[in-house]
Amino acid sequence: MEHASFLAAGLLFWWPVVQPWPSAPASPRWSMLLYLFLATVPCDILSGFLVFSERVAYPVYFSASRRLSLSVLTDQQCAGALMWTSVTLIYLVPAAILAMRLLSPQISREGEVMRSQLDNSVVLPSDKQSLEVV
Repeated sequence: MEHASFLAAGLLFWWPVVQPWPSAPASPRWSMLLYLFLATVPCDILSGFLVFSERVAYPVYFSASRRLSLSVLTDQQCAGALMWTSVTLIYLVPAAILAMRLLSPQISREGEVMRSQLDNSVVLPSDKQSLEVV
């Protein structure tokens, strides 16, 4: 149940960003940049606390076995820095892609229709048509 709830929460979070099916967005796409930015704030707060803390946040780690020669506090600070960096990149990549799409020049549907009509307006004579020169 725990993993299923994590998966469901992740799908619900990313659904408005990805929009897997073509649909009209309920909110302006610019709001997705704010949505992604605000999603990083809780993790940034926790990561900053773990990185800059001068005491171990979870005393139970003192009794845990260590595989590296790092102290418990250094291990906590490295884990906080890793979390801070990875979360920032995970949210920065989709935000950058979305910003590039929003800032790129777009041709409206009407412009596409007008362009296709202009391209098709050139009439070439076929076998059934004859050209009359007046």
